[in-house]
Amino acid sequence: MDTSVSKETIRTIVENTIRGATSADNQQPWKFTWDGKKLAIREAFQGLKHADPGRFLNTLNLGTMAETIDIVTSMNSIGLKPEFSYSLDPAELGMEVTFSEDYSRTPDELLDAIEKRWCDRRTFTSDSVNQSVIQALQDDLCDGIKLYFSTECDKFNFVDNMNWAKVFMTHRQCKNDMYHWLRFSKRHAERTRDGMYWETFRDSWMGARILQIMMSPSLFANVFARPVTNIAVRAFRIFESRVPLSKRKNLFSGGPEALGCITVTDTSSEFLVEAGRCVIRIWMRLNLEGYSYQPKLTSPLIFSYRRPEAERGPDLARNVISGAEIDECLGICHETFKSGEDEIPVWIFRTGLPIAPRNYTTLRKDVNDVLSF
Repeated sequence: MDTSVSKETIRTIVENTIRGATSADNQQPWKFTWDGKKLAIREAFQGLKHADPGRFLNTLNLGTMAETIDIVTSMNSIGLKPEFSYSLDPAELGMEVTFSEDYSRTPDELLDAIEKRWCDRRTFTSDSVNQSVIQALQDDLCDGIKLYFSTECDKFNFVDNMNWAKVFMTHRQCKNDMYHWLRFSKRHAERTRDGMYWETFRDSWMGARILQIMMSPSLFANVFARPVTNIAVRAFRIFESRVPLSKRKNLFSGGPEALGCITVTDTSSEFLVEAGRCVIRIWMRLNLEGYSYQPKLTSPLIFSYRRPEAERGPDLARNVISGAEIDECLGICHETFKSGEDEIPVWIFRTGLPIAPRNYTTLRKDVNDVLSF
């Protein structure tokens, strides 16, 4: 049954969707089109194309958008029930949404978290999540999707940062894919509305400026930053070749934290969409309870090379990290979270109570830039 939905209602749905749904490293690659009957959502560009084999992260993001649309349309002022049709081909990733009237829907309890959707990378004051919150998070999971928490994070953090150093710091184009959204001034962050200000990271002013130099396309950065990076990575490789992973200490320790890990046993695109729906509910529920949140995407990206779809993607990670190293990293991940060996981690995040009195909200694109009629 066709339902007449006004442009103003569609604008409200899209505006709240881009406010609430996450995208990998805030790349926000989606365009929305309303033709009067269905809302079409398509990739405007393929972000992370050098690091994301088989469109792994954006397939998850389809699920986060679907769940956010489901939450938003439960608002009393909207009262619609969405139905989703997905296009899961990595070359034509997207979905279509149709709506039917359902004014009997109960507003979703996570509606209040849409506006927050905090993404905070600073040092946290708490390294544990309340048990009642954990139980509520478990209730949000679908069959075949599991959630684990751990506060014994040193070994995993070291491996995760080593992976980041190997893959992203040694490939300029991949690094640009990952960091094109980083803003080094508050004015630039507010103007672009699709980036993150450097203060949301647990980093020093000097560290942020060094990164800014390394990300510059100038001749100085090309001449200076790349050799320094390669020397550092070679030193890491010498270190790692002599010390087993099980005996290494974390050189990248931050403040108190808890790590969460979402795993699946089925890595098909259809199931990743369902996992994405769980990802955003967990994120929003933690925000609703006052916890901040930082996705840690490097290891899931590396583990995604286990998916058959990854064979169509670039060989970038495989050229830097061997299959044996991926196996060892997976083993450390299972050891950290006490997950089953048949489970593949698809989303790992850091969470805790923020030190500062306010949380950081990720900037989103203006609805007029992503929606067309």
